[in-house]
Amino acid sequence: MEDYKKLILQRPCQSIFLIALALFMALQYKPAVLNYTTRFVDFADYMLQHGMTLFPIADDLQPYPDYTIANTVLVYLASLPFGQLSVLSMGLPFCIAASLMLVFIYKLGALHERKWGLCGVLFALFTWAFVDSVNSLALDIYPALITAGCFYLAYSADLKQQRGRLALVFLGLILGFALRGPIGMIGPALVVGSYYLLSRQWRTLVGFSLVSGLLFAAGVALLAWAAHVQGGDAFMQQVLEMQGLGRIASDHSPRYYFYFSAGLITYSFTAFYALCVMARSGRQWLGAPSLSAPRLLLHLGAWFVVLIVFFTIPNSKKARYVLSITPAISLLAAYIFIDPNGLFSATRRRLLRLCLNLPAIGAI
Repeated sequence: MEDYKKLILQRPCQSIFLIALALFMALQYKPAVLNYTTRFVDFADYMLQHGMTLFPIADDLQPYPDYTIANTVLVYLASLPFGQLSVLSMGLPFCIAASLMLVFIYKLGALHERKWGLCGVLFALFTWAFVDSVNSLALDIYPALITAGCFYLAYSADLKQQRGRLALVFLGLILGFALRGPIGMIGPALVVGSYYLLSRQWRTLVGFSLVSGLLFAAGVALLAWAAHVQGGDAFMQQVLEMQGLGRIASDHSPRYYFYFSAGLITYSFTAFYALCVMARSGRQWLGAPSLSAPRLLLHLGAWFVVLIVFFTIPNSKKARYVLSITPAISLLAAYIFIDPNGLFSATRRRLLRLCLNLPAIGAI
C-alpha cells in the first residue's frame, strides 16, 4: 500500500489520468447506448463498414450536418482492434478526454500548491454535470478539455516565462474546432482572451485575437468546403446553419436566465462554493500581485463568467453546453481548502460536516 501511495505522489498526473480513466470506463459499462448518443453508433458503424467520410453518415445514409467527423474517427480507431463497435469502444475517446481534463485541473492548481490541484480534481469528480456528460457521451467534453489545456498553457507560459507555449494554444484551438466545430474554438479563445485582457497584456491580446480570428475563418472555410464536397450546396448551407447561425437564432425560447438558475444547479455544490469564493475574495483580487493565487482566482472567475454570458446568447440552451466551466468552478471551490487567510474556514468546516453526513443522507 505504501508503495502505491509513493508512486502516486511521485507521478500525480499519470496517477490521476489512470485512476480517472478506470473510473469513467467502469461507468460506461451498461446494456446499451441510449438517448441522443445512439446516432454516434450509426456514424461509427457506417465508417467501420464503408471507410472514412468527410462528415458523419446517419442511418438514412445521408451526411449529418450538426457534427464534425473527428469524434467518429476517434470511435472508429478505438473500435478497429475489436473489429466492431462496443459500449466501451464508443466511450473510450470521451473517457480519455475527461481524464486529461482532470490532469490539467491538477496541473493548473499545482502551479501554486499541489493540494489545490488535488482538491480541484475531487470537486470536478463531485460535479454531477461533468460525470453525467462523460457517462452520456456528450461531445462538450472535448471543448472542456481544450479550454482547460489552452488556459493552462497561457497561464503557465507567463508564470514560467516560456512564451513558446503560445503556439500550443493555437494548436489547441485548431483541435477544438476539429472536435466540436466553431463553438469548440470560440469558447477556449474567449477564455484565453479574457486572461490576456485582465492581465493587461495588450500586445499579446491583439496578436492572439488576430491569429485566432484567422484560424477561425480558415476553419469555417475548410468546413464549408468539406460540406460542399460531401453533399453539394444544399448540404453546405445546412452545415453552416446548424453549426453557426442556427445555434443562435433557433426556434427555442430564449430563457436568458437558464444558466443563472436551473442550468447551474446540475453543477451541484461545486458551482455553489465557486460562487462563494468569487463573492468573498473580490477584494483580494484587486490588490494581489499579478501572479499570486488570488489573481488566479480572478482569471478563473472571468473564465466562468465569460462562458456563461457567451452561451446565454444562443436561444438553444442545455446544461452540458457550458461544461467548459467545470475546471474553473472546481478550482474556485477547491480554494476553500488552501486559503491561507482563514477567510473560508467556516465554509470548509460546513462542507466537511456535509461530507461526513453523506452516508446517512444516502441511506435516507
